[in-house]
Amino acid sequence: MGKTTLMKAIAGNIKTMAGRIFYKGEEITSISQPQRVKKGITLIPEGRQIYFGMPIEDNLLMGAYTRNDKTRSAKIWKRSIGFSRFCGSAAGTRRGTLSGGEAQMCAIGRG
Repeated sequence: MGKTTLMKAIAGNIKTMAGRIFYKGEEITSISQPQRVKKGITLIPEGRQIYFGMPIEDNLLMGAYTRNDKTRSAKIWKRSIGFSRFCGSAAGTRRGTLSGGEAQMCAIGRG
């Protein structure tokens, strides 16, 4: 059906063969993947791909790394919002101790 291919094209993981992609009224077809991330476009992989041995809180902070505003307040905002919405009380735990659903919630929070 092409769902994954479409999502990869929107996120900039693959180039389109034809057509154009618009985000908030702006054409993004030819901009790079890092530029798309700065606009807030990301793809959460099915395999989760969170970092083993790293506390959940640090996994979430990795999502704040590429924000345009790299101030401490931006990182704190990302951590508090992502953590409270997706990871409940697992902040100090490490990736290897999470269930599959908890690991996926962490990946979503990081994204």
